[in-house]
Amino acid sequence: MNLISAYSIIAPILIGAIYLRSYSLVIRLLFFFVCLTGVLELALYRIVQELLSNIVKYAEASYIDILLTMERRQMKLEIIDDGNGYIPMPKDHQDSFGLQNIVSRLRYINGTMLRTLRKHKGTTVEISKSLR
Repeated sequence: MNLISAYSIIAPILIGAIYLRSYSLVIRLLFFFVCLTGVLELALYRIVQELLSNIVKYAEASYIDILLTMERRQMKLEIIDDGNGYIPMPKDHQDSFGLQNIVSRLRYINGTMLRTLRKHKGTTVEISKSLR
């Protein structure tokens, strides 16, 4: 499965979830031709799946941008939303399974994640991985 087909599978799921929540969401995808290994594709797919699920459940976003680019053998995946930004979680949810899974997958592929949280102005998550 390549990333483009993977996201074409995710989009209908999101649209169904959004319909149930009674608000609309625009998902924009921008991909450059990036050749990835199957292991890396699957890890990125699962990470994006978790992040999109969280946006739909909690962020109240009206749009999501998903950008996949490569520059100088550095792959970068950005997920940007205009949702409510960071909302502190109760102490018993600090180590949620979703975040643990993302961190575990990033370690496995030797990738990094940077989150920029802007209260009431959205969130940007940037996943980076050297392809050297």
